[in-house]
Amino acid sequence: MTPARRRITFQLGLLAAIAVGVTSSAPSRAGDDCPQEGECTFKKPLVLFVVEYSTAMNQTWDALEQQTRWDALVSTLQTLTQPGGFVEQNTYMGLLRYGHDPDPDAPGTTIPGDDSGLVDGLALDLEWDDEALVWRDCAPLSAHLSSLAPPLMGASEGIGSWTLGALERAALEFAQTAADHPEDMGTRQGMAIVFTQGDWTGPNGVDAPAEADPVGGAAALLDAGIATQVMAFPGDDAAKAEADALAAAGGSGVALEGDSPAALEQPMAEFILEIIDAVEVPECASSKPRIMVLLDASSSTLNVGDAPGAMGETSWDMARELLAGPLFTYPAGFAEIGDLSLIGLSVFGDDQPDPGEQRVLIQYRPCTQDAIAWALDPLSSCEQPGCEDPWGGAPITWTFQDGAQQDPCLEPQTLSHMPRCEGEGPCAGSGAFVHLGLERMASNQAEYHAQQLGAADNPTSAQTTYVNVLITDGGYTGYSTDAQVQAALESMAQAGIETYVLGLGEALDQPEVIAQLDQMAAWGSGGAETHFELDTLEVLQQRLAAKVEAVEFDPCCAFLTCEEDQACDGGLEEGDPDQGESAESESTDDESSDDESSESDSTEGESSESSESSESSDPYDSTEDGPPPDSTGSGDEIGDDTGDGEDTSGDDLGEDGCSCRSADRRDGGHPLAWLALLPLLGWRRARSSRRRQQ
Repeated sequence: MTPARRRITFQLGLLAAIAVGVTSSAPSRAGDDCPQEGECTFKKPLVLFVVEYSTAMNQTWDALEQQTRWDALVSTLQTLTQPGGFVEQNTYMGLLRYGHDPDPDAPGTTIPGDDSGLVDGLALDLEWDDEALVWRDCAPLSAHLSSLAPPLMGASEGIGSWTLGALERAALEFAQTAADHPEDMGTRQGMAIVFTQGDWTGPNGVDAPAEADPVGGAAALLDAGIATQVMAFPGDDAAKAEADALAAAGGSGVALEGDSPAALEQPMAEFILEIIDAVEVPECASSKPRIMVLLDASSSTLNVGDAPGAMGETSWDMARELLAGPLFTYPAGFAEIGDLSLIGLSVFGDDQPDPGEQRVLIQYRPCTQDAIAWALDPLSSCEQPGCEDPWGGAPITWTFQDGAQQDPCLEPQTLSHMPRCEGEGPCAGSGAFVHLGLERMASNQAEYHAQQLGAADNPTSAQTTYVNVLITDGGYTGYSTDAQVQAALESMAQAGIETYVLGLGEALDQPEVIAQLDQMAAWGSGGAETHFELDTLEVLQQRLAAKVEAVEFDPCCAFLTCEEDQACDGGLEEGDPDQGESAESESTDDESSDDESSESDSTEGESSESSESSESSDPYDSTEDGPPPDSTGSGDEIGDDTGDGEDTSGDDLGEDGCSCRSADRRDGGHPLAWLALLPLLGWRRARSSRRRQQ
């Protein structure tokens, strides 16, 4: 069964980001959970709701709904700030109500008949922090609004609308809060949102002198880096014009319709998300361990005993299912091995034609499970007339492919591969020259490491950890010598690159094979390890997890997590390897695999073979590690930025038909010119069947 496609999503590492979904139908809060700022989160912006509490708000706003301006205001504000919602969980909310000051020269003046708490025409009902200067997360603004009676209990007059006084008080509150929190170093953003019917008065609540025009207060806030949004409930065009002028002075263009929460939700969401996006979260890719799998691609992996193996019964199928499934989904710290590692795939087989069948199919990159499943799927390399049934036995002529040319879900380069299946009956033709695979794996690691030093995507560093996993279904007698294998493994081990050995297949009951597997494991680990089998697979997973957990990640690292993505499922289902889904292609990294080509098994450029044998032809150039003469490959290669093929690096895979995509990040700037972004979000087989005589 083809594993579900996966996509890459953005995730903070040891401390998760606190942003939640943006929707007017806000997600429900789980219990009393309220996200708090942490070491790695963005700074919650300060949002001050400046609410007009004049008796003009008691006038009818919606006669059909029998709703006053005050009713509409409360409904809008409660919808916007509901518990568990985006605004409540991602901002510090304050509430400032205003009316008028009956005696500006006498501090402590109240309005006759008002018992809501207005003093000198103002009431700061909710502050962003408490008396101990501790931030108040998820302030109960909605509940407080429910407790407020309409101005003067619904009277038609008695409280004016001294908007300028409210904005001046807002400016003082923003300034004082910044002074109270020097740890923010002036970087915490703020926004004022005025709810008004549009008309304004002077301090006394009666006349409207020019010096009381609130546009001056909004302009002063903007000069201090605080934008002012306006939600208006105007009674006529003149009042709407006043509200628009206030919004323009505050940097937000025009006033928004007061009874439409969605109208305000969008600019608020943009404001908050741009703050989140401005957080410079280190991706820490250089810290991620690199794991390269070297898979035995000898012909015996396609057989069971002396007969071709049925689907799901061969060592090849078992290795494919293991690599595409459980091996890298083992927990490692706060994620899985595959989430915190870059994984590649290489194979080894015969030594002919020169230089041999060893090659890298998938370069180190994130979330390779689906790519591995496709690359090792017999159906991916089975095309008529050379192949009718990939499990039907010899003769089969494979046609190797580059999956990236068929499906953006397999970008960058993903090469298919199969052992040769020549002769008649059981497959033959590919030997087990393991030392050639080890040497190619070592040279690839050196080339990759040098190329990625300081790279923009998935850079390497002197501290980057490398580890190898060799998966084989038998020994190497008759193909490689002990000296050749030992030299390759010990050379990597001395360079700090450990190689674990996993044995599969029918030969695991043969003492000489077990001895060779243990010998390779010891050479590859400085004598610390023996080989693993399926019944000790969890121990191997624990070893790999320990490699990941040993890395000291920056606690603010951002990671790519591999999650199921149905958008890519179905394009490359088993039995339909050639049909890819069309999608906007965006790759998440720009490493490429070995520079071999995608399309293979042409009969040109190969060693000679008899027409009777129907041998599988070598898809790669016989004299160099590169594309065959007739290849339609991408031209991507390690260390070569000028390949002739289409360069797919650097693009992110799109959501519509792609298994690897980065988390949605906003692009473009905030429409408000004032906003300054923050600079900181078993089977066993006879040894004689490893390669049969041609």
